[in-house]
Amino acid sequence: MAQRTLSALINSILFVTRGFETLGVQRLKNPHPRRYFCDFFYAFTHAVCRLRPDVTILTYILAFGGGFAIMSLELLGGKVMAPYFGNSIYVWGSIITVFMLSLSIGYLLGGRLSVRTPSYVRFGSIFVIAGGLLFPLILFADAIMDLVFGWIEDPRYGSLVAATGLFMIPTIILGMISPYSVRLLVDSVAHSGQTAGRLYFVSTLGSAIGTLATSFYFVLHFEINSILSALTSLLLLLGASAITASRLRHA
Repeated sequence: MAQRTLSALINSILFVTRGFETLGVQRLKNPHPRRYFCDFFYAFTHAVCRLRPDVTILTYILAFGGGFAIMSLELLGGKVMAPYFGNSIYVWGSIITVFMLSLSIGYLLGGRLSVRTPSYVRFGSIFVIAGGLLFPLILFADAIMDLVFGWIEDPRYGSLVAATGLFMIPTIILGMISPYSVRLLVDSVAHSGQTAGRLYFVSTLGSAIGTLATSFYFVLHFEINSILSALTSLLLLLGASAITASRLRHA
């Protein structure tokens, strides 16, 4: 099982890397980057669905995607607030604080939800809800930032309020992914620690790759709203994959 999981993760990482290279090349030929984001994430979801016979591997991939989305969103938070409050230590301190608090609440809620008849339908719904909560950022982030900046010009408290209003709720939902995925895979108390360790390894690996992908590729080539649209699509498609896998499993 460990070898199959590692193999699937390596293939996913190679797939993501090839996707970045394709995005970088094709962007020069077409001025509409969202098209390539959609093509990339459609192909990614298709690859996930090919693994449907083994829901264990699917769970690891979903945990990887959740970690990826969390850190990508956190880095985008700095880009969203930079035009208003700058890029100082105060701004990043506010962003990190909000994300850490939100994740801690998400871990708590995810753990509680996981004890109530856990299923892949509910697990997929977490991704769908998180994706739905990201979409308003595309439409209203600038308006919210204008409102907060007009009310609080101090970069310390202004950035803290803005980060809370923009990112707290979506990050709480994203924080529910890791504990829920642990509950889905734990079969016995004797192996619970090993399972949790593997899942947090995969999730943190996704966060690391999300950090590099966003800072090295996404923000250099695409607008913030395009990246948010891609993250929203990723979460919705991963959620749909989990729900579909559950229905196929019980068909």
